[in-house]
Amino acid sequence: MADLPESSDESVADFDVFDEEDVREAHRNLERIQNDLQDANDESDIDFSDNESEESEDDDDPFLQNLNFEWDDVDLFANVLPEFTKNTGVNHHLQMDAKPIDYLKFIPAPYFDVIAEETNRYADQKGPDPRWQPTTPDEVRAFISINIIMGIRQLPRLWNYWSTDERFSDPYISSIMTKSRYMKLNQYIHLRDTSDVPGRDSPDYDPLCKVRTLINCISPTLKENYNPGKCLSVDEGMIGYKGRIHFRQYMPAKPTKWGIKVWQICESDTGYCCGFDIYTGKKKRWTSIRTRL
Repeated sequence: MADLPESSDESVADFDVFDEEDVREAHRNLERIQNDLQDANDESDIDFSDNESEESEDDDDPFLQNLNFEWDDVDLFANVLPEFTKNTGVNHHLQMDAKPIDYLKFIPAPYFDVIAEETNRYADQKGPDPRWQPTTPDEVRAFISINIIMGIRQLPRLWNYWSTDERFSDPYISSIMTKSRYMKLNQYIHLRDTSDVPGRDSPDYDPLCKVRTLINCISPTLKENYNPGKCLSVDEGMIGYKGRIHFRQYMPAKPTKWGIKVWQICESDTGYCCGFDIYTGKKKRWTSIRTRL
């Protein structure tokens, strides 16, 4: 390392400290350099798309060789989609004289046996009930059909469907099942044995455990019984529900503001639901992600 001059204190001070004139001179030099660069850019007539230098070190780079720096006169927003040629519509093999009950295909026939068995099991677990009689698969089918009809023809009160007043009653529902029997089935209806369901603290806990078997049963049939078109829509829907569940959602922008949120993929033209996923909260999402990982 070179020795400092004898007047080391003065040399260090001159090196570390700049006066105002030095700062002004540095600014003038910087402005002069910027002006020179601007003038050079304005006077340049080089077309970079045609600039091919043999001495460039990047000429041997295969990635740069495949790049095209010229703009093509094409529509960047043009949709290039393959032609849609698949068959669409209802997919079933029913005859023209089929009954309406035959179109209830989204629940396979063997599953009604499961519902009847689990309903009778739950009624026995709750204790003896003198007003309860074991149910059958046919009666369970009728019970589900009545609930579908109630969703189509909505009356103010449940008992209106069995009212003696013809203006409010529903002769079809009242002819299938009495009100007392309907209420008993509604009290004990079950889809699976809930005596061995994991608790909420268990990693295997499923908030939809009571209806999971029905969901797994319906989901494949939605795809099997209908072939959707090419225009599909993915959106969130709401199932109105006022009960006490931790994943109940409030969505003020929806017509049904309180309820269960469901992600759905539907056909845009008909609104047919091709698939769905019920939102049960963030815990379920993280659990499913960990499972996939």
